[in-house]
Order: sequence, then C-alpha cells, then structure tokens
Amino acid sequence: MNRQNFTRLLITFCWAVVIATGLPAIGQAQTLLEEAQKEIQKQWMLADITIEGQSFKQMIETAPSEEEKKRMKQVLTTSLLHFKDDGTYVYKMMGVQEIFRWSLKLEGETLLLITENNEDKENPLKQVIHKINSQELVLQELGSEGENRMLLVPKQ
Repeated sequence: MNRQNFTRLLITFCWAVVIATGLPAIGQAQTLLEEAQKEIQKQWMLADITIEGQSFKQMIETAPSEEEKKRMKQVLTTSLLHFKDDGTYVYKMMGVQEIFRWSLKLEGETLLLITENNEDKENPLKQVIHKINSQELVLQELGSEGENRMLLVPKQ
C-alpha cells in the first residue's frame, strides 16, 4: 500500500470513528431537548427557593414577625409559571401577572431555559435546568454563585 492510499484509508477511518461516536451523542442531546420541551409545558407552582444555601421555607419559620411570615408564605402559595407550547409563559405572583417568551437550549451538556420579556430582549435570563421530570423542575440562574435554586412542582 502506498502512502497516498494509506492516508486516504486513515482519513476514512477517522471520519468513521467521528461519525460513530459523535452522531449518537448529537441524537441523544436532541432527544433530551425534545423531552424537556414536552415536559416543561404545563403549570408549575413554586415549592421552594434556596438562597445562599438556605431554604425559603426555613426563612419563613425564622421571619421576625407574623406579618412577614404571612407575606413570605403568599409568595410560595401564589407563584405560578405556565409554560405554553407557543413559546410564551405566564408568571403570576400575588395578583401580578407577566408574560415572557421561553426556549430551551443545550450548551455542551448543560440544558438551559432562556426567558426574555419585551422590555429587555438584549439580556435574556438564562437558567440551568438541573432536573426536569413529571414531579419537579429545578432551576438555577446561569453564573449565580452558591446554592441559589428554584424548585417547582406541577400544579395539582
């Protein structure tokens, strides 16, 4: 075998390896993205927020006054995020409603929820989806320090 044929054979082999190892990963990533897009499209209630490692529910218990406890509980009991299949989501909390646009994106192996409103399209909010299934959705703002996470559960 001459050098030119050997080089062609080597290049063909390398492409075969790339295709054999790369395409299944691309297919798996696409499947993950499609499954997450289906799973997120429902109404989610805020179950808890972790701020710098401390649970919001724990913060309620240690609130300085009953008035503060009541207001903090209202945040949890009235927060609703409704992700719709048209790419919009409605956020409701304590009688206030806002509408945003949402999309999912894979950056490497990280699944991101991208949200934007009409007022600030240049700076969309990017949140890492740590977990998504039929029972819970766990989000963390991309680049946030520490354990700042939001736990959402489907509305019953």
